[in-house]
Amino acid sequence: NLNTPLHAFKRVASGPRIDKPQHIFFIVGESIP
Repeated sequence: NLNTPLHAFKRVASGPRIDKPQHIFFIVGESIP
């Protein structure tokens, strides 16, 4: 289910607001369909 990874990503985004880690997460999220 795509809802699971999306939820996790949303949780991480809601947590610490750092530009560097966020950028990496964004790339990873886009890399994973």
